[in-house]
Amino acid sequence: MATYVDATGEAQTVNLRDTEAYKKFDPLAVIMCIEEGGEDPLTTLAAWQWVLDTGMYKQLQGFYGRTCRDLLDVGMIDPPLSEKGD
Repeated sequence: MATYVDATGEAQTVNLRDTEAYKKFDPLAVIMCIEEGGEDPLTTLAAWQWVLDTGMYKQLQGFYGRTCRDLLDVGMIDPPLSEKGD
């Protein structure tokens, strides 16, 4: 479960993999969301979760891998399923 701050300033915990955005992402949509900004912070976090889960960050500029690592470190995205033993 990832944590983010919603529009009211309250911390929320959510499973990013259950969001509609995560389920609809493809490589182009994810890059556009990250580079241009998603509809909202939750959509952008879901995009980062997708990049991490698919391993796509390994094929992109180092910025993507470093950002995934930083978001993991602060608990804003979850470890990839393969690392959690799922």
